[in-house]
Amino acid sequence: MPVKRPDSASTLDLGGPWKVSLHHVDGTSRQKTLDKLVDFKEDPELKTFAGTAIYTNTINIDSRDSYAYLNLGEVNGISEVSVNGNKLGFKWYGNHLYDLNNALKEGSNTIEIKIITVLGNYCKSLENNSIAQRWTRRQSYASVGLIGPVTLMKKS
Repeated sequence: MPVKRPDSASTLDLGGPWKVSLHHVDGTSRQKTLDKLVDFKEDPELKTFAGTAIYTNTINIDSRDSYAYLNLGEVNGISEVSVNGNKLGFKWYGNHLYDLNNALKEGSNTIEIKIITVLGNYCKSLENNSIAQRWTRRQSYASVGLIGPVTLMKKS
């Protein structure tokens, strides 16, 4: 059953910036700061990324009981979330909505969102790999990453 989109008065948009650690399947890693969340296929620097992207944001909360859920919005990949080091679970499909279950505290809170991506866009970039080219030549680039918007949802 789809989650009803809450009105803006009942949510807090976590906007940005987001620190992103990119751990590519080719063994390389790097850091990037995103002022806003983007679909990797729209960013020439990220278009062929495949692996694990770890998004981190720190927010301040006045009351730990104000918010009940973390809604990741649009996600292209498998998500795993932790808040202040407390793992909230993972989602393979459907709505990427996480029950905060008292994970927030008053003051500073660190939210970490891991997104594990598909390999298709990376395979398209392997021009000297005939098998990768055969499998991906008719495919368009896939949407990849955390697109959001990421919001905290108030208790009803």
